[in-house]
This record gives sequence, structure tokens and C-alpha cells, in this order.
Amino acid sequence: MIPFRSTEEASASPESRPLTEGSPSYANGSVPRVIGTGPTFRVSPPFLAQTGKTIDSRQQNQIDAAQNACDYLLASEHVPTWKSLKVFRESVAKLEGSLNILHVLAQIQAGKTSGCTLDKDRLRGSLRKRLITVANACISLGRAQNDSDLVAQARALDSKTEIEEIGDILIDDYAQMLYQHAVDARDAAPIVAARYGFRKDASDPILAPLLAAILAYGAIVPSPRNCIICRAGVSAGIESEIQRLQAILKDELDDLIVEFEREHTDFVRDYHKTRKISL
Repeated sequence: MIPFRSTEEASASPESRPLTEGSPSYANGSVPRVIGTGPTFRVSPPFLAQTGKTIDSRQQNQIDAAQNACDYLLASEHVPTWKSLKVFRESVAKLEGSLNILHVLAQIQAGKTSGCTLDKDRLRGSLRKRLITVANACISLGRAQNDSDLVAQARALDSKTEIEEIGDILIDDYAQMLYQHAVDARDAAPIVAARYGFRKDASDPILAPLLAAILAYGAIVPSPRNCIICRAGVSAGIESEIQRLQAILKDELDDLIVEFEREHTDFVRDYHKTRKISL
């Protein structure tokens, strides 16, 4: 199984945490900074330069833009401004999580299939939330296609309570199996599947995020089951995760930031400056 792994939708916290022994380092000897409730790693060119198969400059610029925005929002002087607004807090956590997933996918692409050390609890939270989204969509798709097996499989994974009863290795296996079943169902009837949000490219809002989380999760919780996704899928996972970053920024945070305009003018102004400089 490919070692891979993710992090994400836990609420963000202002405190930074020091790197622990065994934390990953880049090719130039530097180490990624750790912020929030779990580690957020900058996907840096020195790290990616160790392999001929790297994130391209367009992708790197988009990642850097998202990282700059994340750094700004998670600065200790800024967190008190937005932490009481739940929807904003959740979007920041998603942004932080996607950046962490991208770090692990970059490691896999570079051939590092072991030794990832990100926070497993945050990672499991990312996989859990994305798995619930897919399970709910699969229930609708399965009913439309009279696929009782897909419906039954999805029902076992459509709530936080159900998933929390599953062990680390089994949740990885279940996620892989549901992903493959959903892909088969989508490909068998793409027009029907499109009615429920399924698409066959990196912009797919349902299966693409789950694929990225599956690829990342196995880096810290390797399963004895052969992974259905091979390393070739990492490039697609990176692209879909970058698109997710863009959606979080443009469709969520850029819109929500205006909520603070009246009482925190400087905060909003500097956020926009950060976004313009980054992009």
C-alpha cells in the first residue's frame, strides 16, 4: 500500500507547535513550520527539487498564494478577530488541512512513501469528513441506479458516529473500496452521476477530494490491503487539492472576510493585500 496521509477540518487554533523529533525536513536541511492545531507544511521548491517529477511553477504559485493567506490568518494577532465566527473558522481549518495534504502528496510524488509524521487525528478528521460527503452522494446515486450494494456500502459510512467506530486501518480500506465502487458507478452512468455532483476530472467536488485524502492517509496508517490507487494518481490528487484550495479562498474566505470590515478595517485591508501579492 502506498504510504500517504492528510490533515484538515479540525478547528484552527492560534498556538504554534514546535516540531517533534522525527519531523520531516527539506532537501536543503530546513524544516517546515508548524501552526494551528496540527502541522501545516509549506510545500517548498527545495523539497520538490529532489525528484525530476515536481509540482510545476503554476501549481507552486497557487500553493504559495494559499500558504501566504493561511499564514496571515493564523498569525497570533489575527486569530482573535475571526475565531468566534464558526463558518470562517471552519474555512480556515479546511485551508490548513488542504495545505497539509498537499505536503504529503508532494512527498509521495518525490518517492518518499514512508516516514510522514503529520498529526494522525487531524488527518483522520479530513478523511472522515470527506468520506461522509461521498457516502451521502453515493446513497443518492445508488438509489438512482438501483445499486443496492453501493447504497449499503455508503450507509455504513455516512455519519461521524459510524466512522468513529472503525479502526485506523479499516477506515482506510473502507474509504478505498467506497471510492472504487463510486468511480465504477459514475463511469457506468456519467449523465445520471452528474445529477448528484459527480464529475470525471480534477474539479470533481466529491470523489477528487476523497482520493487526495486516501492517498495522504496511508502515509501514516499503512494497510495490508493493496492500495487501489497507485502513485500515478498522486498528480491528479495534487491538482484536485489545488483546485480545492482555490475554491476555499475565492468562494469562502474572500467572501466571508467582509464580515469583519466594519470593526477590523486594517485586518481586512491587509488580507486583501496579502491575496493580491500572493496571486
